[in-house]
Amino acid sequence: MGRPLRSSAVGTWFHVVNRGAARADIFLSDRDRVEFGRLLGVAHDRFEVNVHAYCLMGNHYHVLVETPAGQLSEAMHHIGGVYARHLNERLGRDGPVFRGRYFGRPVLSPDYLIRVVRYIHRNPLSFVDASDLEAYRWSSLRTYLGYRRRPVWLRTEVVSELTGGVDGMRALVGSSARAPVAIGASDLACAIDVLIDEHLGDAHPQGVARTVKTLLLDRLLPSGSGELRAELRFPSVNAERSARSRARRRLREVPALEQIVEGVVDLVA
Repeated sequence: MGRPLRSSAVGTWFHVVNRGAARADIFLSDRDRVEFGRLLGVAHDRFEVNVHAYCLMGNHYHVLVETPAGQLSEAMHHIGGVYARHLNERLGRDGPVFRGRYFGRPVLSPDYLIRVVRYIHRNPLSFVDASDLEAYRWSSLRTYLGYRRRPVWLRTEVVSELTGGVDGMRALVGSSARAPVAIGASDLACAIDVLIDEHLGDAHPQGVARTVKTLLLDRLLPSGSGELRAELRFPSVNAERSARSRARRRLREVPALEQIVEGVVDLVA
C-alpha cells in the first residue's frame, strides 16, 4: 500500500521534521547550518513558505512553517535536494543525506501552536543545560528574545503576540512544568506522530502509537487523561489494566518509547 499524499493546504501551519540517513549527522559545521538557513530563505522567496520557528540539531531539524501558497512539498524537496548536494560536495562523497522525505504534521489550533514553539526551542535540552538554552545559536529562540537580528525569512509577529513578547517567550521556553492539561485528540495525535517519527522513524513497531497513548495514562492525572481513555475504548477495567501492563513491558523492550512519552508530555504540558 502506498503512503498517503502529503497535505500542503493553503494557509496551513506545519511542524516539519527530518533527520539524517541512518541517523547520521546532517550538520557538521557552522557552514552547513548557515547554508540551511540560506535555503529557508530561498523557500520563503520562491515558494512563499513562512518560517515561524526552527531548531537545527546534529542529525535532525525542526521547523514550524506556514504555507500561504500551499507549496510545502515543493519547498522541502528543494531544500533537501540542494542541501544534500552542498554537503556531499563539501565532503567529497555521494549518497543520501536525509533518511528520505520530510515528515510534517499540521498545527491546527493556537494552543497547540504555542506548544510546538515551546518544544522546538527546548529541543537542545538533550545536550545543553536549561541555563544554556538561550545561548544556543542555531534556533530562532535568540531572535525572539532580542539577541539576534531577524532574518528576512523568519516571521515572528504571530508567535510573539500569542506568547506575550520577550518575557512571555522566556517564561514559556524556560518552564519545566508537567501540568495535566486538556488537549484535543487531533493535537495529541499530531504530537505522538511527530515524536514517533523523530525517535523511531518509518520502521517503527506496529501499534506503537496506541502503546504510547496507553503509557501516557500513567503520566497524566485523571483530569488530563479522560479524553485519551475514551479514545482508547477499553471494553472493561480489566482490559485497561492488561493493556497498561503490556505497554509497560513493551517500554522495557523498546527504550526509545521512554523518550517518545517524555517528549509528548513535554510537548503537551
